[in-house]
Amino acid sequence: MPLSAPSGNARQVEMEVNPMAELLMAEMPRNEMDQLLTYGPGTPEREQLIAALESIKGEYVEIPLIIGGTPVRTGRTTEVRPPHDYRRALAKAHLAGEVELLQAIELSRRAHVKWSAMDGRERADIFREAADILAGPKRIEMIAAIMIDLSKTPYEAEIDLIELVDFWRFNAYYAEFLHEQQPGQGVEEHNRFDWRPLEGFVAAVTPFNFVAIAGNLPSAPAMVGNVVIWKPSRSVLLSNYRIMKILQQAGLPDGVINFMPFESSQSKTLFNHRSLAGLHFTGSSETLLHLWQRISANLGKYRSFPRVVGEAGGKDFIMVHRSADPLAVAANAIRGAFEYQGQKCSAASRMYVPESLWDDIRSLLLDEIPNVRYGPVDDLNVAMGAIINQAAFDKVKSYIQFAKNHANEYEVIYGGRCDDTDGWFV
Repeated sequence: MPLSAPSGNARQVEMEVNPMAELLMAEMPRNEMDQLLTYGPGTPEREQLIAALESIKGEYVEIPLIIGGTPVRTGRTTEVRPPHDYRRALAKAHLAGEVELLQAIELSRRAHVKWSAMDGRERADIFREAADILAGPKRIEMIAAIMIDLSKTPYEAEIDLIELVDFWRFNAYYAEFLHEQQPGQGVEEHNRFDWRPLEGFVAAVTPFNFVAIAGNLPSAPAMVGNVVIWKPSRSVLLSNYRIMKILQQAGLPDGVINFMPFESSQSKTLFNHRSLAGLHFTGSSETLLHLWQRISANLGKYRSFPRVVGEAGGKDFIMVHRSADPLAVAANAIRGAFEYQGQKCSAASRMYVPESLWDDIRSLLLDEIPNVRYGPVDDLNVAMGAIINQAAFDKVKSYIQFAKNHANEYEVIYGGRCDDTDGWFV
């Protein structure tokens, strides 16, 4: 509806609702979380998943770098092993050094010329296509890769995969929506708002615990015209490499996202480079602080001020009200604390309980926790897998031992056994 300025000396200004904005609001994507597969007994997806798991276990894959769209093998390698069966080698992954990182930066800068100028709707369509591939033909084999690589149950792998599908679809939707928002026009004026990509590359440093985050951190800045050097977690290269291959299959131009596993000691090559334009990070608070300090110390070297977007560690908790149902508290505390072995920022690491309810809640916990099975996740009947690696296992074990050593302050009411014979189980 046109809006007129007050009469008098003020000039008349007309502003109209952008019809594209109304159209986009009408075409919001469906939330794929409403379409979860159960992988329950007798379902066709369960049989397909079992076959896919056996296929992955029977292969030994070589994972190259992807620089400018081209596979690169350096000879500096690390082996990929399942956390729940670490004696089994699944893949050999190549690691980047200074030469390869500088090559990736140069090729990303060349890709920036066309990618940053591409129509935003064309860029968004590539990620929509990737979402369709992930939710469709690649779904089961990707679920199997997530399970084996991250030691997730089918349910945890399914919600992880679907979150990435939703990231790609909803990010594309909102990117288009934001691009279409334009200011009103006054008499003898032409106002236009432009989303200008950063001048340089974005470093995406991704965590082990969610394939969704691993796929989102490099693709979100790319979707709005940036080029990216992606450092995936070395613990989960099998699944992360498959994300990169899906993006390539969807039509992502060469050099827009470069898949670059490397030792942390090589990070100076990225963070000392004058073309660093941004950091997209999820991981520990200590690592984020270290990288932020390094960027701050180098501000005089960069072509512009790098944008830093970081998600760091936190502590989730349960606060129980005295009116709460003890059964609901116990059931949700078990799920919140122990699903995916507690290896996510939303995992409940502490619970505050009214004294009046503790006896009932404690009794329910002691009744139910023994029924929570853990073991290799290719046994589809387990509820928990393994801790991601030896360092994480040792850290968790040390906390448990600390509590046992300070019995005057802490009481272990159940569990506390750790077994790293074949996998990192707590």
